[in-house]
Amino acid sequence: MATWSSEAVALVDEHMESYWYNNDLAPLRRYLAANPGVVDAPFPHVDSPSGESGEPLLAYLVGNHGRYWAEGSPHWFEAFAIVKVLLEAGADPNARMSDGQLCLAHENCYLSNRLTFLLVEAGANANAMTDQGPLIAAALRYTGIDLDPAGEVGLLRMLLQKGAPLKWTFDSRTCFLDEELGPWASTRGGVAGVAFQELVVCVRKAGSWAAYCVAAHKDFLRFRSSLVRGRARTTNRIVEGLAHLPDGAVGKVLAYWLS
Repeated sequence: MATWSSEAVALVDEHMESYWYNNDLAPLRRYLAANPGVVDAPFPHVDSPSGESGEPLLAYLVGNHGRYWAEGSPHWFEAFAIVKVLLEAGADPNARMSDGQLCLAHENCYLSNRLTFLLVEAGANANAMTDQGPLIAAALRYTGIDLDPAGEVGLLRMLLQKGAPLKWTFDSRTCFLDEELGPWASTRGGVAGVAFQELVVCVRKAGSWAAYCVAAHKDFLRFRSSLVRGRARTTNRIVEGLAHLPDGAVGKVLAYWLS
């Protein structure tokens, strides 16, 4: 099994201790490129100097809340930067910590929406169970400090796209996503909160994200047909341009939009 060299461990420690004065991660990138198997290998750290905990570096960074992810921590930027480098090098986004918990299910993820977004985008399980229920429920209860409301909507939308549940059971109670949105939307308000509430209602009505996408595509194609025949009008130049593209091009756009 690949192991971290003492020099590579020193690179990580130096970066974490330097705050914003040393953002050069090129040496770490070169080390990971030259040693591809090490990215998911147990990482030696202060609590496990021989790496016996079995935690890869990604899991260690996510789980070390007090030092790295606490609000106002000067280590936040450095930890996030290393997580990005690890994922770029092929780190498993579903890495587990020493207690067997998925990184994505750890409270530090749903306390940091940007971290959750990064891991899910890299392929982490969007249905990870947390001590608050499914991940999307935890994200609603504990909106992170590092994304604005529009960014939070983007995260929640991504979780839906990746298969987050519309209904779940938690603490002997049946929960529905659109009902759970109330407290979150009231603190967010504005167009973003309303738009996401409407989206969730539509997805629940359709039965799934995939069914919602199909219905939305069909609605657009019907409108497009009326538009090109002069039976409908729009002031939206993007919609107008899309409507007059060849069928094949429209299909590709729709496959990307709401996919």
